[in-house]
Amino acid sequence: MILTSHSIIGVAAARLAPVNPILAFSLAFLSHFVADAIPHWEYKLSKISDPKYSEKISLNKDFAIDVMKVGSDILFGVLLSYFIFYGENPELILIGILGGIFPDILQFLYGKIKIEPLITFKKIHDAVHSERMEDRMFFGIATQVITILFITFLSYIFVN
Repeated sequence: MILTSHSIIGVAAARLAPVNPILAFSLAFLSHFVADAIPHWEYKLSKISDPKYSEKISLNKDFAIDVMKVGSDILFGVLLSYFIFYGENPELILIGILGGIFPDILQFLYGKIKIEPLITFKKIHDAVHSERMEDRMFFGIATQVITILFITFLSYIFVN
């Protein structure tokens, strides 16, 4: 899923443990894998996620475009999370966002430094990750929106 989806879902999960930041982060972190198990669409990155693009980072046009895509995705996720969960503890929202996107940060680190425990983490992440619907963008986005709505709805039922 895209980082916006992981951010919102991460906050919904973190809301289950509002007074325990470590548990809140852990729930948000685990929500990433649950969300990635659902078939979905993801935008393509030309350089950041290229397996041949391992340790060396070239500051070129493709890299700048990738950074803009990821940066705007994170920004949109932060803004939507604070909007959807308006009135919630701002620190809890931030913990949920960070926990929700942290597995993808670890994926990026794995691409740069292939060491344990990142190697094992990559295997686990890939094992639970569903089909990427690159050729079915509308359906893949729809599954993310439905997942966000469903999990957010559940968080409001269980928390409020």
